[in-house]
Formats: sequence, structure tokens, C-alpha cells
Amino acid sequence: MKVKSFFILCLIFAMLLPAASWAVKVGGTLPAFKGVDMKGHPVDLSKVIGKKPVALVFWTTWCPDCRRKLSEVNDLVKKWRHKGLVFVGINAGMNDSQEKAAALMKELKVDYPTVFDKTGALSEKYRIKKVFCMIVAAKDGTVMMEYYDTVPIIDDNNFLVLKTYERHHPDKTPQKKVEKKVTEPEKETKVEDTGKK
Repeated sequence: MKVKSFFILCLIFAMLLPAASWAVKVGGTLPAFKGVDMKGHPVDLSKVIGKKPVALVFWTTWCPDCRRKLSEVNDLVKKWRHKGLVFVGINAGMNDSQEKAAALMKELKVDYPTVFDKTGALSEKYRIKKVFCMIVAAKDGTVMMEYYDTVPIIDDNNFLVLKTYERHHPDKTPQKKVEKKVTEPEKETKVEDTGKK
């Protein structure tokens, strides 16, 4: 019986492991998504990641703190949007309605694109544990901040990091140019650093 229980636990762990590896984590890469915001405009993060830093704001109308947090996000939007930080809201859709979400957005003057996640697919994709949540990624898509129940403080220094950070990518290592030179009596290989970074 103990062997069977152990086997079942191992099987459950093996099934959950891939899901855990998909979770958005600080230091990981922000996955892109395509959708339509609540005003009917297209939203495509793949066109933003690599060009500008991104802040995803997950909320619902029934979340007790979301109203206050969305007002705080509006302050960040006023300060950083014109400098290049892209804000995208995602109403988690759980036990919510598009009408209630639109009414709250109008009341609080939320004027950045917001997607209504009716099926919960985006919340699942980003592995949101609860609302209120903000995920902030640098220009290259590296997740730099993940906050629950609070709005991050973004100052000039960490905005500069968001705007300029580039994680070391294996495909961006300096390329070495190999030049073959034939000498007598043996072949010699000369390696030059092209200096590309």
C-alpha cells in the first residue's frame, strides 16, 4: 500500500511540475498574448516586448482592495506612460461581468487598454494566484517585479533599469569569426573577436 501511495504522489508531482515551470517568475520571460480590449481595440504584447517595458495589472470589481489599487496605478500611468512604460489591464473575469468592469473603469478613469478575461485563460497563462496583482517586465521581456495586494514603487532608478535591462541571452554571445590561414607545413586557425555584443 505504501508503494502504491508513493507512486501516486510521484505521478501527481510529475503532472504538476510542467505547470509550475510555466509560471511567470521574477527573472523569467513575460509571455506575450493577443486579445481585444474592452473598447474593441487589439492588444498584442508581442509588438511591445523587446521595444518597451510592460506593466500588467490584474484586477476584478469584487476585489476589496482593487478600487484603491487601480487609483494608485493611475498615478503610475500619469508619471511613466509618456516615458515609455506600457500598461495593460486584465480584469480576471472570475465572477465578474464586463458591464461592472467597464463601469468601474469609467468611475476611476482607467484609460489604458484593459482586457476582460472572461474564461480566465490569461490569469491561468500568467499563473495569477489572486487579485490584485501587478507584473512588471523590462524592455527585453524579463519579469522584474511581481506584486500581490500592492502597487510597486517605480522611481527614476528602477525605471531606467526597466527601460535598458538586457538579460544575457545565449544567442547574443559575441560571435567569433574564424579565419583559416594555410601555412607550411601545418594548418593554423586564427580566431578574431568581431566585438559584436
